[in-house]
Amino acid sequence: MGASSTRAVVPAPPAHVVEPEQPRRIHRPNDALRLGGWAAFSALLLLVGDVALGTTSGLEEDLATAITTLPDLILTVLALASNLLLFLLPPLILADLAIRRRWRTISVATAASVTAWLIAYAFSVLGPEFISPTLLDALTTSSSRGSRTPIAFPLLTAVVALASVDGLRGRPRLAVGVWGSLIGFTILLLFDQSATPLALALSASGGRTVGLAFRYGFGTVNPRPNGAEIAQALATVAVPLAYLKWEGESDDERRYLGAALDGRALDVRVIDRDRRSAGLIYQIYRRMRVQGVVERPPTWSVRRAVDQAALPVLAARRQDVRTPDLIAAASVTSDSAVLAFEEVPGLRTFASIDPAELTDAALADLWEQVRALHRAGIAHEELHAGNIAIDAESRVWLLGLEYGEIAADQLTLRIDDGELLVTTALIVGADRAVWGALQELTAQRLGEALPLLQTIALSRTNRKAVKGNRQVLDDLRGAVVSAFPSAPTEPVRLERMRPRTLFAFFASGIAVYILLGQLASVNLVSIVTEADPGWAAAAMAMSILTYVAASIVIASLAPVALRWIRTFLIQWAATFVSLIAPAAVGNIGTNSRYLQQAGATPAVAIASVGATQLFVFSSYLILVIVFGVMTGKQQGPDLLPDKTVLLVVAGTIAVATVLLAFGVTRRAISSHVTPLLMTTWPRLLESARQPRRIAMGIGGALMLNLSYAAALYAAVSAYGGELAFATVGVVYLAAGAVGSAAPTPGGIGAVEAALAAGLSAAGLDGSTAVQSALLFRGVTFWIPMLPGWFSFRYLQRQGAL
Repeated sequence: MGASSTRAVVPAPPAHVVEPEQPRRIHRPNDALRLGGWAAFSALLLLVGDVALGTTSGLEEDLATAITTLPDLILTVLALASNLLLFLLPPLILADLAIRRRWRTISVATAASVTAWLIAYAFSVLGPEFISPTLLDALTTSSSRGSRTPIAFPLLTAVVALASVDGLRGRPRLAVGVWGSLIGFTILLLFDQSATPLALALSASGGRTVGLAFRYGFGTVNPRPNGAEIAQALATVAVPLAYLKWEGESDDERRYLGAALDGRALDVRVIDRDRRSAGLIYQIYRRMRVQGVVERPPTWSVRRAVDQAALPVLAARRQDVRTPDLIAAASVTSDSAVLAFEEVPGLRTFASIDPAELTDAALADLWEQVRALHRAGIAHEELHAGNIAIDAESRVWLLGLEYGEIAADQLTLRIDDGELLVTTALIVGADRAVWGALQELTAQRLGEALPLLQTIALSRTNRKAVKGNRQVLDDLRGAVVSAFPSAPTEPVRLERMRPRTLFAFFASGIAVYILLGQLASVNLVSIVTEADPGWAAAAMAMSILTYVAASIVIASLAPVALRWIRTFLIQWAATFVSLIAPAAVGNIGTNSRYLQQAGATPAVAIASVGATQLFVFSSYLILVIVFGVMTGKQQGPDLLPDKTVLLVVAGTIAVATVLLAFGVTRRAISSHVTPLLMTTWPRLLESARQPRRIAMGIGGALMLNLSYAAALYAAVSAYGGELAFATVGVVYLAAGAVGSAAPTPGGIGAVEAALAAGLSAAGLDGSTAVQSALLFRGVTFWIPMLPGWFSFRYLQRQGAL
């Protein structure tokens, strides 16, 4: 017989792998994220039950109506089936783990299940003694047997925890059977009127939280492929390796240095699905804070991550951009993939070279490579010094292009230009950085990058670098303006919201919770019907008087002539503005803008308004002392005596003295207080030549705070409360301080809580205290919103704002 025409494929010899021993179990970041999410969901369920009881009552009524149409025999059978089903699930899950010889997982899952059962049982026994009546009513209902249903279901919690430890990943039929059975069990309990939806949801989410806590704490079996498996995957795509050495890892990938059998050096990168969530919280924060053009959405899929890494590199190579070529890409497991890039010998990154080695020719070559990239519509998006390298022939290479984007829009490309300007300026200075850019960019294109020279637009690496050299952005802006004087200087809005806005958002949520808790104990209708009309009218009159007083304060130090009616309307408009900003910020900003529109320069307007705030603060301190002395003499039974007040003040002074001993505190105070004094002090000295203005300002400030205190006194009297005026004044001043410090718009929630707590401490019963606080806020904050809005719109049309 002749020789066969086919040739057998000779398998490549196994690669020599050098890597640290892989841990058998790992703590996966996505498990930590899931744990945090389920814990937050459990807390949210408790919050919903404590505040919004009515959200579940409608569902319970519908179920009760449906149940009445079912025969008793069917209900009995369903109840027996549900309990039998729940008892069968734990042996089924443990048997599956035993078949796969997962003995440690069995022990961890059993411990989690027992712990979850104990927590749920303790909550069901002790909870009724500690939780609020509102939450208790939300968790329980009258069962079909006439008794109250449990507030928790320990068996359900235990089974969910048992299933959550392993996750049932990779066994879709078992997962569908287990989770489907649990859902069916909860539905059967609802139909049998043996549970409320909230109690079942809380039991299940509690079990999920406990299970994930054990899963993350004890770790899971390491699903990441080892070096030998990675080398075998590359061999299947015709890139057999002779050598593979572990180099390190980051949040996104593991890196290896490889050598192919044909002698090529390779930069091998492994993408693991479980690592994709390592930086998820930061990515979500960035997505919330900046626009999508700055921060792309996170990628969960390994397949999509491979595509995103490969396409920019392949597109750039077609344009002859010097970047390491993609040699191969392969799937290792269902949750991992490998990319092999060309390893260019002799490359040194800009982060590692001496700045003196960066010649003008190298700067020009760098911009030439980036312009070639941009002409192809490819954005790099990570042009920091660690991703730019120079070879032995002084040619520039672009690294890290796997983080880039194809078909990028012009704004993204301009952000690239701005980042490269910052990167080169950090190394060679602003003037040389601009010179290098002008070797490839026109002056107009360079000027278009000026509005994007913002810290928020930079990569994470460059943001850290700029923090250590804050002057670089100012120097760059100056150099760009020198090269192109007509460049636009107004920054492009790249932020969706600022960190303080995010903080205010969450603080507002807390405030709404506090406010809902206060409203739950008060009938809103009674705030109107039970209030004495005379005292309520007096409170409204005092509220109007505060706007007169605020107008006097602003007019006292105004650097230009003001129209009285317009100044009065400005104070109403400031109330409306405070709805979208903290109270003090809204007032200062509105009045500063008003003075500028009236003819004052920005610096003088800000200084004048700042000086008026000193008047208000001085009047605040005067009234604190006066009211403190008065309450001390009255010896009110529920208020702190004057001796205690003095001790508190002394303690505050002592704490302040200790804090001032630290340089950090002194520098922080200096950075905030010194600019204020530098701007307001000259204005105060100028006004000191006119004692009438000083008296007018202090008198108006005293009138402002006294009017607010009088409005609160009238609100208390409207419901029959009997407190001394000085006592009410102390409560108002304390609540005002809380409102000024609160980040919520207008101090919503914080002021109401402080007023109610203060009035209760002063001797009012809780219901009257809350009614008085809400009436006061109604006449001083909410009712003025409507005339404030009209004033704001009118003044805008008149050009006063």
